[in-house]
Amino acid sequence: MLQTERCLVRIAQVREAAEDIRSAYLFRTRLHRMLLSIQRGLAADLGLTIWAPCLLEEVPDSPESVQQITELCNSILLESKHLSQRSESLDARWREGWTALSRQLSYLEDALRRHASKCVQG
Repeated sequence: MLQTERCLVRIAQVREAAEDIRSAYLFRTRLHRMLLSIQRGLAADLGLTIWAPCLLEEVPDSPESVQQITELCNSILLESKHLSQRSESLDARWREGWTALSRQLSYLEDALRRHASKCVQG
């Protein structure tokens, strides 16, 4: 089951690590933990185990909020690969990539909150 508060804390940790663009290692680590926490929560509901962040297949019958979270995680995973490399931490490309990733993290935070509120209501 998704633990929304833990996932939101992980997102905040990624944002914090991105503030010090010299720390590519910390950024990679926190991004990895964030994706792994969210994906494990999604997979647990399906009886699956995830050992490392990966591209998840969407389950057609899953709630719209779960599909949106899955899509965002997949997108973040793909788009963050170049941000997680040491050589990218100090250049303009990193800053541009971070701006796009930060926007996706905001969408992910919103999707997690909507999903949590539906779970509480339902």
